[in-house]
Amino acid sequence: MESKRNVRKKFNEKQKQRLNTLILKSGLKVVEDVHINTIMKYEDVISAKDAPVLAVAHALKVVYLVTHNTKDFMKQDVRNRIYPIQVLTPKKFVHLVEKQIGR
Repeated sequence: MESKRNVRKKFNEKQKQRLNTLILKSGLKVVEDVHINTIMKYEDVISAKDAPVLAVAHALKVVYLVTHNTKDFMKQDVRNRIYPIQVLTPKKFVHLVEKQIGR
């Protein structure tokens, strides 16, 4: 999973622990795979490598899509396709969750 690779590569141990705590407290779901036919529905608005992310987010009716890739995921075509999902950077998401859980 791309998220796990990025966390291993970019986060120090303290940041990893903080993220794991926030995930546990927030009730986030971690999803591994989605059907190829579902993915293909999003390839007209985003690259093939990013389409699985949109497919899973939309299929699960998530509230937030957390990514560093704001260049691609914040395009108007993408936002229209996945509305009402909010696209946030990890930093903005962490601040949002901390505010909600009272940290």
